[in-house]
Amino acid sequence: MSVKLAPLSDMSRPSASAIPIQPPSAAFRGKLAGMAALVFLSASLLLARESRVRPPTLRQFMEKRGYTVVKVDRTPEQHLMVNGRIDGKRARFVVDTGFTFNAVETNWAKRLPRVSSQEEAALTPPGNPPGSFQFARLNHFELDGRPYPAEVAMVTRWWQRGLFLPWMPVFRMGGALDCDAVLGVPFLQHHRAVIDYGQPPGLFVRGTAPSSEATREIEESFRLSGFAPVEPIYLPPGKWVVSARVNNRQVGLLVDTGGYRTVLDQRLAAELGVKMRPGVDLMHGVEGRQSTMTDARIQRLELGESVFTNLTVSVADLAPWNLSPTQKSLLLPRGILGSDLLTETRAILDCETPRIWFLKSAVR
Repeated sequence: MSVKLAPLSDMSRPSASAIPIQPPSAAFRGKLAGMAALVFLSASLLLARESRVRPPTLRQFMEKRGYTVVKVDRTPEQHLMVNGRIDGKRARFVVDTGFTFNAVETNWAKRLPRVSSQEEAALTPPGNPPGSFQFARLNHFELDGRPYPAEVAMVTRWWQRGLFLPWMPVFRMGGALDCDAVLGVPFLQHHRAVIDYGQPPGLFVRGTAPSSEATREIEESFRLSGFAPVEPIYLPPGKWVVSARVNNRQVGLLVDTGGYRTVLDQRLAAELGVKMRPGVDLMHGVEGRQSTMTDARIQRLELGESVFTNLTVSVADLAPWNLSPTQKSLLLPRGILGSDLLTETRAILDCETPRIWFLKSAVR
C-alpha cells in the first residue's frame, strides 16, 4: 500500500483552522484605551498651545474693538490707496498725513457742489499764501464699499510726477500719482483712523472715540508685540511733526504717508556734513515750482527705539514747501519722514491720539 506525503512546506505550516483565536485580554484592552487617551490628550494640548502662540491678527483685534476695516493697496512707491466712489463713480483715494486738507482733483470739481464763500474764507490759510484756494463738498462718497459722512475737500490738480500745492509741505516723487482724491488729515482725524504699515497694510476707522478700556487694550497689545510709541507734535491746521535724531542732531520731521522717500532739507544736510551722491532728480510743483534732489548717506537716524545706520535718504531744497525754517525749532520740520521708513519700521499711526508706534526691532 502506498502512502502519499504532503509537501514539507504544507506539513510544517498548521492550517488556519488549527490556530486557536483568543480574544484580547482585559489588561491589553486597558492598555490600548490608555494609549488612545494619551494621544487625544497630547493633540488637545498641542492645539491649545497653537491657539496661544498664534494670536488674532491686527484686523481681528481692531474689529473686535469697534473699528471698521478699510482695504488698502500699497503701490510700488509705498502710497496707500483705497478704492471707492464719488457720487456713484469709481474713484481712487490716497491716504496722506502730509496733506492739511482732504483734496479732490479738478476734473471732479464740476460734479461737486462748492462750499459757500464764507466757508471758503474760513478754510483758506492765513498769511496770504500763494495760489488760489477752492473747496468743494463730498456729499456722497464711499470707501471700500461703505458710505461715509460728507467731507470738505480742496480742489487741486495732480502734476506729472505727483501731487503738489504751492504752499503746503507736500511733494511726490517716482512717477505720477494715480488717484482722484486725498484722504488728508481732516478725514483721518474725524474717523479716528489707525494706519498700519505692516504686511499687508491696513486702515481702521470708527465714527466714535474708543472706550478707555479699548484704548488701553490696544496700546498694551502694541507694546507686547514689540512696538514703542512716539508722540508727534501737532501743528494746526494739520501737520504732525516727529522728533528724530539724525547723526546725533535732534530734528523735526513731517510725518508724510504720501511721500515715498525720507528727505532732509539741503541746509540741514550741510550742517550735518552729509556727503551727496552723484545723480540729480527733480521735484516738481505747481506754478513751475521745482527743486533738485539727490541721494545722500547718513550715519545714524533714531526714531524712538528704532535705529538705522548707514541709511540712504534724499536731500533737496525744501524751502518752496515751507520745510526750511530759518529759526531752529523742533516745532518747525526740516525734513520729511516718508513711507520708506514707515514701512521698514512697520509703523502704526494712531491719528486720533496722535501717536506713532515703531517696531523696536527695526534696527539696522
